[in-house]
Amino acid sequence: MKLSYIQRGLGKLDNDRLQKAETVLKAVFEDIFDEEEDHGDL
Repeated sequence: MKLSYIQRGLGKLDNDRLQKAETVLKAVFEDIFDEEEDHGDL
């Protein structure tokens, strides 16, 4: 899966919103990776 659309959107954000997006994305990806470890493969 390509994530280029996320990169384009992030490039349009100011620093405050970029920091908020980073926090949210870290949480989302941590959750995804934790699920993969728990269930093997999604």
